[in-house]
Amino acid sequence: MRCFHKNRGAISVFLVIILVPCMLVSSVFVDISRVQLSRAVAESSADLALSTLMTYYDYDLNEYYGLMGSCQNISDYYSLVEGYYDTTLHSRDVEDEEIRLLYQQVIGEAGGWLNHEEISDLLRIRNQTEGAVITPVMGADMYNSTILQEQVVEFMKYRGPIVIALEIIEKLQNDPGVKDLEESGENNEITKDKEEFYKAEGELLKEAYNVYWLTRHYTDKAGDNGEYISAEKLQEYARKLEAYRKAYQDIHRYLVGNLMNTQDLTEVYSHVTIDLNQYLEDYDETNPEIYSRIETSTPSPAATPAPGATAIPTAVPVPSEFIYYIDGGEVTKLLNALENAQNDFEAARTNFANAGSNLMSILPGQGDGEAYAVQWWVQMDKAVNTGTDYTTELRSKAEELARAYAKVQAIEKCVPGNDMPDNWEADKKRLISKTEEIYEQFLARDINANGDKYLHTVSKLEEVSKANIDLIRAANLRVIVDGQERSIENAIAYIQNQLQEIQKTVQEYESLLGELLDAKNGESAPIDKLSELTGKYASTLNDWTNSANNSSTDLAKEHREEIEKVKTLQDEDKDSTEICVEIDKEAVEEMKTRLSNIRSQYQIIDEAIEGMLYGGEKLSDMSNVDTMKDRARAEVRNDSIGLTNREVISYADDTFSRLFQPDTGEIAKLHNTGDNAYNPVMSPETWKIDTPELYLYMHRKFKD
Repeated sequence: MRCFHKNRGAISVFLVIILVPCMLVSSVFVDISRVQLSRAVAESSADLALSTLMTYYDYDLNEYYGLMGSCQNISDYYSLVEGYYDTTLHSRDVEDEEIRLLYQQVIGEAGGWLNHEEISDLLRIRNQTEGAVITPVMGADMYNSTILQEQVVEFMKYRGPIVIALEIIEKLQNDPGVKDLEESGENNEITKDKEEFYKAEGELLKEAYNVYWLTRHYTDKAGDNGEYISAEKLQEYARKLEAYRKAYQDIHRYLVGNLMNTQDLTEVYSHVTIDLNQYLEDYDETNPEIYSRIETSTPSPAATPAPGATAIPTAVPVPSEFIYYIDGGEVTKLLNALENAQNDFEAARTNFANAGSNLMSILPGQGDGEAYAVQWWVQMDKAVNTGTDYTTELRSKAEELARAYAKVQAIEKCVPGNDMPDNWEADKKRLISKTEEIYEQFLARDINANGDKYLHTVSKLEEVSKANIDLIRAANLRVIVDGQERSIENAIAYIQNQLQEIQKTVQEYESLLGELLDAKNGESAPIDKLSELTGKYASTLNDWTNSANNSSTDLAKEHREEIEKVKTLQDEDKDSTEICVEIDKEAVEEMKTRLSNIRSQYQIIDEAIEGMLYGGEKLSDMSNVDTMKDRARAEVRNDSIGLTNREVISYADDTFSRLFQPDTGEIAKLHNTGDNAYNPVMSPETWKIDTPELYLYMHRKFKD
């Protein structure tokens, strides 16, 4: 440590030794930095000078010839270039001596490049005492006529039309009509909006006229010049439809009670009768079923008598004759046959009476629990004639009785033979008498019931069939339609005709209103089109007004005055404007509502008629009873028809409700006919029943 403390000042000596070299090195670096900075300044100045030179051009050369020349002569050009470069360097606070060194440096570097064979020295920079000098490339200046001509021609291709147009515009600007030309854009817009307005006005007038006459066609037919349709008339139509349903119900009751199951009832029932005299003529003593005979015209002693004969005459008179005789066995056979025939007839009569006994307990009458006469007849006929045909059986037994009776009567005309039975004459008399009593009581044409069951049955059957024979024929069944009694055949045809006439009438009115209210061929309905055109009219007037208000031209002022006249209806010569102003959207909608209401009333009647069906058949197509019977078979079953009045009517009404449509409620439920909004009369002159004001206005304007 002491050793070190004794060497004081040693570091200072060292610093003195190294300080001189450090200062020298620092000076060198400072100079080098200044050189590098100067070089950057020179290059930057050169670039700036070149850029400035390239951005400078002579205005006149470029304007008239399209030449991007810096000056109009070369001396000025070089002076300008040299001045730019010199000014640029001086602007960097570079001294003149340094500027000359920079010139030398630039020239040195440029010279090295200029020795290269692919490089052309276009600037030809030279260093002189007074500054840098740039010399041009020979033959490359603007004095070269070829270059100048080519550049001028190329420029004028584009510049020429522009110059001409500018000259024309300049002349026009000095013309008095230039102002109008400048305002033409605004005026064109105003004029266009005006044209659109009057076009809309014309369309509105045309459609208003069309709507008026379409409405007039309806009102002429429905009112003043036509057949006159009213709310009362529509109500009458509705009442008629109800009446026709009632008439059909009455006809249906006849179908069920009198026509559906009466096809087998072709004539009045007659009880079984016979003509005994006719049978007596058929069965006399000459009938081979009764007699035996011998010929007596020639003597024939060897003749053999008939079996049972008591004697044979020995001589036969001339001319030839026969003797008719009957033996006891044949008499017994004939008497037994007559008695059996009487018993069989009585049995057949009893069977007949028993077959109808149930029906005889419920006889025809007017009470609900009494039998419906025709159906009693139908069921009685079915009881005694269907299955076991008791009438045929009774007639057969009566005929057998008559034949047996005639044979017994013929016995008296024969000569009694052998072995005649005891009391045969009394038995014969008794049987003949009884047969004659049966005939008088049951088989004669005129009979009297006298409490006998059979006689009571056939008497009632004859009475009922006779009283109702006409009521099983449609031509004789009658109902009341529209206050007049008609046959059901005529009633059906009449109702068909009336429905067709009513439907034709309302459809004609519907069609006339449809011309106003219905769209066709892709176009709006006339009344809707009129409504749209009122909006278009207002819109185009508003557009015209805005165009005129937004312009300050003289024409706009004139248009504003014209618009004011349109809005205030001051132009007396333009009646069309007044019409268009009066026809507004609200008025059109009011008229449309009224027309739609009227049409809805007609549609209710039309649809009601279309919906009146019987068994699926429209009443307007139903023309006769046979068609109606065919449709009724869909619900009516012959074996389901009852006996009593109550049962027949109930079944008829039940099946009618299933066959007839609509089965309940009002057939045609019209809107409130007391409300004039639905009144079909809206004449503009005679019958003004809340006629829309728009229609009244159009009538005043268009009627002539």
